[in-house]
Amino acid sequence: MPLLNKDGEFSGYRGVSSNITEQKLAETQQQINEHRYRRLYNDTPVMMHSLDRNGTICDVNDHWLKTLGYERGEVIGRRAREFHTESSRERLLQVLPQFFEDGYCKDIPYQLRKKNGQVIDVLISANGFKDSAGNFIRSDATMIDVTIQKRYDTLSEIHETLLKESERKYRAIIKSAADAIFVVDITNDPYGRLIDVNQTACESLGYSKDELLTMTVADIEVKLDTSKEGLRNYKSPPGEVTTLYGAQRRKDGSEFPVSVRTRAIKYDDHYILVAVARDETENLSYQEALEEAKTRAESALAEAEQASRAKSDFLANMSHELRTPLNAINGFSETLEILNQKGMLSTEKASEYLDYIKGSSKHLLGLINDLLDYLAIEAGKLELNRVLTNVDELVEESVLMLAKRIDDNNQTLNVSVETDLPDIMVDQLRIKQVLVNLLTNASKFTPEGGSIAVRAAMGSHANLNITTKDSGQGMDEEEIQIALERFGRANSSAGHEGTGLGLPLSRELILAHDGQMNIESRPGLGTTVTVSLPVNGRSGSATDSSGESDSIPNRDI
Repeated sequence: MPLLNKDGEFSGYRGVSSNITEQKLAETQQQINEHRYRRLYNDTPVMMHSLDRNGTICDVNDHWLKTLGYERGEVIGRRAREFHTESSRERLLQVLPQFFEDGYCKDIPYQLRKKNGQVIDVLISANGFKDSAGNFIRSDATMIDVTIQKRYDTLSEIHETLLKESERKYRAIIKSAADAIFVVDITNDPYGRLIDVNQTACESLGYSKDELLTMTVADIEVKLDTSKEGLRNYKSPPGEVTTLYGAQRRKDGSEFPVSVRTRAIKYDDHYILVAVARDETENLSYQEALEEAKTRAESALAEAEQASRAKSDFLANMSHELRTPLNAINGFSETLEILNQKGMLSTEKASEYLDYIKGSSKHLLGLINDLLDYLAIEAGKLELNRVLTNVDELVEESVLMLAKRIDDNNQTLNVSVETDLPDIMVDQLRIKQVLVNLLTNASKFTPEGGSIAVRAAMGSHANLNITTKDSGQGMDEEEIQIALERFGRANSSAGHEGTGLGLPLSRELILAHDGQMNIESRPGLGTTVTVSLPVNGRSGSATDSSGESDSIPNRDI
């Protein structure tokens, strides 16, 4: 502008100049970047295309044309759907609403038809771009032939090339990645200075991008190599993909397992490490669940096999146990009939044979009752008829039922009942059944001339204890556990009759009375079984002396 003096006379010009060197350099760099991007776009070894808002192809790269067998002039201006199979058109119609909402998609499977009619399967990943009003104006997509192996190698190659050639396009691609991507400078820092990360990395670690760019890999990687070389071990050979497994640390201090695929890039004098990290928490949980399921299946199979063996053993034992008294009944009955027909049956012989038949019948009935009781317990339908019961009479009546057997075996029986024991609210028949089972076992497994003791006394916690003790062969811990299983018969039971129901049935009947049954035994030192019953009956609803019954709920036995 003109410059005048105080008299208004022209004395010269005054002006301002601006240094636009940076602006010109930026414009030149932009042109270089665009040129590099164009070259990258055409030379990238994956299929790429760009569509306008109507789905019309406005650009494709050379690899797209080469793969599908078209010339550029045959493609530009045509709708992209013309190159899709019918099923792929339907699939993309399902995907597009989510794509318009999110602005990106990743690894969507669909099919393209080549010019010669051949169909290829590809995975497409795309980013959408909007104008200031929020309307879609263009989408850029990359397509990878899924027959190509090492898809991560291809992706890393794309990332590496884009990093060199186009900052803008590089960021667009890594931003859409579902895995965490880290770009690490390992030129001077052996623990890797983070120079770029994507949004997924920020979200997985809980840091902002600005925070991560002030950190090294050592700040987030839990199991980093602390040797002098550190991450420099991955410099050579450049371009080789390495898979690592470790753990990363979040901002809140929590850790999570990751698998990391890394590739070293030598760029001028710099060594850059591109790492794609995937959170393996869900995968490890899945693997653990599989292992747990496998363990459970193996355990269930073992239990099923054991149950099958127990069932087979039970059927064999029960068949023998049922046939023995039935054979006796049939044999003595036929003998009675024959002797009677021949007029040779005396009163004494008839009485003897009838006693045998009666004894066998009672034994058979006991076996059947035990089996039915156990089935009732298993179905939750066993009923208890609780009444106030005198302990002295209960023990005496139970002992009398086994007195003959014990006497026949020349065994000594000692019975001890404390005075002034309180009455207990129990089902008399069921508790007698338990005591008879315990005394039968004691007599069965005690040699001739041995001793058996029965004692009733008050125990701790206001419980009444009834104990049977014998001087028999005894059992070890493993045999005790087997004996308490349904139809289980320990090794020490070999050569003795029985179905393997006595002890487990007795335990269930005691549990039904809210009591406990404890077995102490050692091989060669005999067995002691203690039944502990609450003096005041079961807690909650229990019947009184009127004889009302309780239904025992189903229990896993």
